[in-house]
Amino acid sequence: MNDITLNAHNKEEFPPMHTTETDSYFKKIPIIKIYFRLLIKYWWTPPCLLVFQLIIALLTMFLFPASLVENLTFIILLLLFITEIIKWILLTKKKLWLKLFASIIIMVFICVFILPIFSFAALSAPDGYARHHPIPEGVKCNIPLEYQFYDDIHKRNDALSDKQTIDSLNTNEYLQIWDDHQGGIYVYDFYYSALPSGTIFLKCYEVGKNERLSETSLTDGSSVRISATNKFSKLVNRKQFTIYEGDFDEYYAVRVEVWHRDSANCKEVKLIEKIYRMEGWQR
Repeated sequence: MNDITLNAHNKEEFPPMHTTETDSYFKKIPIIKIYFRLLIKYWWTPPCLLVFQLIIALLTMFLFPASLVENLTFIILLLLFITEIIKWILLTKKKLWLKLFASIIIMVFICVFILPIFSFAALSAPDGYARHHPIPEGVKCNIPLEYQFYDDIHKRNDALSDKQTIDSLNTNEYLQIWDDHQGGIYVYDFYYSALPSGTIFLKCYEVGKNERLSETSLTDGSSVRISATNKFSKLVNRKQFTIYEGDFDEYYAVRVEVWHRDSANCKEVKLIEKIYRMEGWQR
């Protein structure tokens, strides 16, 4: 009897914890269940938020390129896509076929009509590369020469370059880069002394952080096959190449390296390098 009385006394002195009405409510219905119920009830909300977020993402691509804000908007986009998949699973489990069918139709419409428009607009958005890669202090950059055009767009005024005398003792003259018809698109001339047959091609690096630029496309796009030479001569004439990193009228320092790949043994040798101030092609 004493034990029973003691236990009853203890219960009155030390009442059980978490007895409030609000606490009991959340104990019975966890937050995750509330989220699922709201997702089923307002099943049309995620696609609407997705379209709205696509617009926000596009704006941030133009206003805050390559920034934390832009990255955050794409993380939210990913979460909304995941939410849509979770919603489909819930609707399937609840056998709410009409809502599921309507939800799928809406997403198909977004993917077929809205996403392509977003993707096309995003192609012209700046990537902000030059803003995050300023020209290092003290670095001297060569400036690409400017092409002049005749009325016929297929005829370029090459008179200057054709009459230009190249000093075989001045390695700075061996490589000459010209602006082409759009920012980020260039052509190059290259002179060199005796070489075995093979391929001349370019490698480009951002000077400040030594980042390789447009690696695959640049190697292929700048490649020129040459025959064996036994004297100083012009090996490359007006070969076009493109730098994709960066935007129109935003410049950064690029180390342009000219390489030779021997056709006999595939050995690659760097011939010269030259630093240019360049911009990227804003797709």
